[in-house]
This record gives sequence, structure tokens and C-alpha cells, in this order.
Amino acid sequence: MSSNKKQIPKFESIPRTNIPKIIVSKIKEKIFSGELKPGDKLPSERELVNNFNTSRITIREAIRILETVGLLEVKRGKEGGSFVKEINSAYYADFLSDMLVQGLLNISEITETRLMLEPGIAKLSAKRANEEDISRMRECINEAKIYILEKKRPRSININFHNLVARSIHNKMIYFEVTSITRIMIKNVDYSTLDNHDVLSTIERHEKIFNAIRMHKPEEAFKEMYNDIEMVHLALKKNE
Repeated sequence: MSSNKKQIPKFESIPRTNIPKIIVSKIKEKIFSGELKPGDKLPSERELVNNFNTSRITIREAIRILETVGLLEVKRGKEGGSFVKEINSAYYADFLSDMLVQGLLNISEITETRLMLEPGIAKLSAKRANEEDISRMRECINEAKIYILEKKRPRSININFHNLVARSIHNKMIYFEVTSITRIMIKNVDYSTLDNHDVLSTIERHEKIFNAIRMHKPEEAFKEMYNDIEMVHLALKKNE
């Protein structure tokens, strides 16, 4: 008789003298290899103790470390346990935000990084974006236009457009980098200094980028994305 029950990942035991960081690295291997996916529940504390041949205190310390770095979510109660979280850019972005606050990084350096990175992404998007990617970008621009009509500022929507372009090339590393940067922009840049013309022109530039991607024109997508980020850089610098 076959069973549909999901097989629990097995971990090799380690010497008792090793620290929780080794357990952390073993669990990370399972997560990064895809054997443990977002939403999956880790084996129980008792099972982990037996798997790793170690103590409950050591297992709890390892779980705490993984929770702190954002790889696990610990839920209490009857249906609780340690669950694998979706990997996101929040922790990396918060680290860079702290550097910005301390004066170890400035907005111009972030914008320069975007100028080096995002035009190339737009160029690749014009080659790789599928129908679903195109649809998401279209919806994002339409939503920004509605915000303008309602006299609201589509700040996060306009920034999310850049995330969607990065997502459309289907490269997890690049998507992580871009979402980290855009998260810093949302958290640290005061867009209230930009007037309505600046906001409206941003949407118009995004429309040009979108059309170049939709029509599979890589060089045009590169040019329009560069122009967009350069204009934002100049507008922010003018109001520094």
C-alpha cells in the first residue's frame, strides 16, 4: 500500500563537541538545495536531537540562529513547529540601510549601482520576459496611473515596477540584489520632495521601458531604463 505522506529529511549525526553553527549549516544545506522548501516544517525537536545526536539545548540554539537570520519561522501551539520561510532581501537591505544612516553609504552610490545594474536587466528582460511577466508590469503601471488620478503618490508601486522587471529575467541572484536596493530606496529616500510632474514623468518613463520589453527591443529597453534611473538621481540630487 503506497503512502502520500511527505518523507521527512534525514540529517547525519555530528560530534557532540561541535557548536550549533554546524547544525545551522546542515539545515541551510537542505534549504538551499531545495530539499526543504518554503512552508515545509522541520522535524520535531526530539527527531532533530536524535538525527544530530546532540542535546535539546543545542538544537534550540540552532533554531534560534536560523530564526534570527530569517530562514525559519517558529510557531507555537498545537500546530506549531519550525517552518522554512521564503528567503527575502530584508536582512541584507536593513544592513545597507544602517550603513546609510551611519554615513558609510550615500544615495548617490546606490543610484550609481542601479545605473550599472538595471539597464542590463531591462535589456535581458526584453529577451526573457514571458506573458505573465508582461501582465504583471502592465498591472503595476495601470495601478500607478490610478493613484495619480486619485491624487495619491504611487511611490512603492513605481519602485515595485523595477522589482518586476528584475523578476522577469528569472535569475534569483539578480532579483535578490534589486529588491534589496529598492527596499533601501523605500525606507530611506524622501520622495515627498518630488513634485507631481516628477511623479507623472516617472510613470511615463516606465511606460517606455515596458513597451520596449513587451516588443522585445533589448537596446531600447536598456536606454529607457538608464534614462529613468538617471532622471530619478538628478531629481533627488536637486532636492538634497
